[in-house]
Amino acid sequence: MKTPGASVDVGSAASRAPQHQDRLTTSENQRIITANQYEGACTPGDERGLVSAARRVTPGGRGPRTMATHDEQEAPLHLTIIGGGSAGCTAAMWAADHGARVTLVNDGLPLGGNALHVGVFPARLFMRAATLRHRAAHPGLPGPGSATLDVDLKALSTHVQDCIERAHTSLVAELRRRSGVELVDGRATLSLGAEEELRVEVGKRSWSSDRVLLTCGATSQPPRVEGIEEAETWSLRDLIACSQLPPSLIFFGINDIGLTYAQAFARLGAQVTILHEEDRLLDADHSEALETRLIESLQAEGIEVVLGSKVTHLERRRARTRALGTHRGAPTHWEAARVVVVDNRRPSTEGLGLEALGVRRDTRGFVHVDESFCTAHSAIFAAGDVIGRGTRTHAATRDAVLAAQNAVMPSRTAGYTPTVPFVIHTDPPLAAVGWDEAQARQAGFEARCLTLDLRDHPAGAFSEAPDGLIQLVVDGRSNQLLGARLLAPGAANAIMELAVALRSGLTLPELAALLHPPATLASAIAACARQLNSGA
Repeated sequence: MKTPGASVDVGSAASRAPQHQDRLTTSENQRIITANQYEGACTPGDERGLVSAARRVTPGGRGPRTMATHDEQEAPLHLTIIGGGSAGCTAAMWAADHGARVTLVNDGLPLGGNALHVGVFPARLFMRAATLRHRAAHPGLPGPGSATLDVDLKALSTHVQDCIERAHTSLVAELRRRSGVELVDGRATLSLGAEEELRVEVGKRSWSSDRVLLTCGATSQPPRVEGIEEAETWSLRDLIACSQLPPSLIFFGINDIGLTYAQAFARLGAQVTILHEEDRLLDADHSEALETRLIESLQAEGIEVVLGSKVTHLERRRARTRALGTHRGAPTHWEAARVVVVDNRRPSTEGLGLEALGVRRDTRGFVHVDESFCTAHSAIFAAGDVIGRGTRTHAATRDAVLAAQNAVMPSRTAGYTPTVPFVIHTDPPLAAVGWDEAQARQAGFEARCLTLDLRDHPAGAFSEAPDGLIQLVVDGRSNQLLGARLLAPGAANAIMELAVALRSGLTLPELAALLHPPATLASAIAACARQLNSGA
């Protein structure tokens, strides 16, 4: 669970305030501009001309390139995108809409990738159904009474897969409607041609490409645990497709999507255990107070959360799986009907031929890129899971579009911005944007964190947020908002107010001065902001 942009150094404290999208860098042959500058620099009428002009830009100072022409006009720049997840598909549509000829190569999961087929989209559907059942049994108020609803997991699973299929069909149709996009199925290999041009090979087909964008993401691999092949562990795809609810589940190798599935299946009726090797369930950029409150809410529903647990051996016995290992160093074991392996994803870069092209990767296989998502090869770009900068779909999609823009336009846009909000879709959800207090201090700000406990605010009693926390990080010198964390029902939508405030450079007094409807989470956010002047 990585905070967007947390690992990128973006200059001095003054230039690193979250509302500043990115920094400017200059090289001899290419100029990096901000997204805002780009939006004002070209109009819809001239963007296709810019794509053609991009072919005249010297890529990385390597000298002029030979251009193909047709009817005395240059042919569109050819961009090959390898990887058909959400990031690759969106980048393909953007590039085609702006005049490029696009070949989209996909292998593994169908178009739409992890997010559509096993990630946030199906997880939200399972959580929605599970929460309806949970609310019936636990309405949260005296008077309505309670009821235990039956679970038809086969019907629910079929509905989820139907929704996935409809979304996939719509995505393919949207891609095919664009005359500039060609879809190719198979595993791609890259090489250099006789004239040093990039060559792409898929099966028996091969072609030259002006630019290549890697959005091939990451694939799940079995963890190195003895007996895992014989233990018949489940992946998230297996979990989604199951027609009968297992009486008990162990979620092994948890992440934010795994947390959503774990809570959903607990609410559907399974006994759930979460095993996590680290001592923190969430990344360090979330405060311990937030993490403790989230764990308490999970435990209140009967979910066992075991931090500091290391699984070393799995064995399958009589329709049950035993996980042997240690808990904070002491030998122990856990048992369940099924073990779900959630987060053991590795970048899908093997076999692409990157080493021969000089594209650098780290020891885990993640591709190294610069601020403009360009690799060590000046015509090869990469974005999304494959570069290891977080795994959230909307951030990866945004980065892939910027990478495509940099691949086909004469100027380049830096990709860093900490104002990308993200949500962990538990109940209550945890939403975040910008820096936490420690990150802001590291960036050079006199950061201060204001906290409001919804148990102590009227919005908690009179709204659907009886429990939760609000944390706002503010610069002590300018009173500017630097980041926010919300753990409360409705946080997934309420975080956008704070994202807009952060992006606009609002101070906390300006935020507090806005009129917020009473008895809402938004009013509690304003109350938290008012603590700045109350000395709380």
